[in-house]
Amino acid sequence: MAVSPGAERSFREVVVRLGLNPDNQWVGGYVEYERTHFRRFLPSDLTGTTVLEFGCNMGASAVIMAELGASVVAIDVNSRYLEVARANALRYGVNVEFLRVEDSSKLPFANASFDWVNCNSVLEYLSRTVRTAVLNEIDRLLKPEGHILVTGTSNRLWPREVHSRRWLVNYLPFGGYQRGVWPWELRRPKWRLEWLRSPLRPNLCLRVVKRAATRSNPSELNTKAPRS
Repeated sequence: MAVSPGAERSFREVVVRLGLNPDNQWVGGYVEYERTHFRRFLPSDLTGTTVLEFGCNMGASAVIMAELGASVVAIDVNSRYLEVARANALRYGVNVEFLRVEDSSKLPFANASFDWVNCNSVLEYLSRTVRTAVLNEIDRLLKPEGHILVTGTSNRLWPREVHSRRWLVNYLPFGGYQRGVWPWELRRPKWRLEWLRSPLRPNLCLRVVKRAATRSNPSELNTKAPRS
């Protein structure tokens, strides 16, 4: 998507003022990266849907979903990242509501507020206790038949943790190391998990669909995972 010179200049001014590099792929280039890597997991049109971007970082995937017509609310605990995310939305000419939250396990939204919740490279940064509380909160906010996207998330099945690049720390039961997320941590009684890519990859990439009605059996991981 073309960005006007004025919008690009404004974005770069904000980023430089915050002490970041606008030419860094994960700052100024993040939206275009996600246009290639994230966009393919979405429907072609999200018009009329409500989206919660959980942990929006620089706002890249929030921008992509807004471009597809969704009404997007993007939250983060980091006010610096939120400022870059707002500048990114202005840069690409989309409307996104950005909100800083103190406690991501107690969010200021009514039950069943969202059709989609996007968790892009964020769940692995939460402690297991906090992650459990956050996933329960996401379940509260998601509409029946709503979708959760989990992408770019360090996979604890993989022998090398993708952020720290440390070998085998994913398999340690305790310690102060950055570790990934076990896929089965994402199970809930009404959630159906669908693999978008093979589970045997460094990053988790899956979609969760919330069932409309309670079923007798808890949801299980799809055993027919794609090979690539």
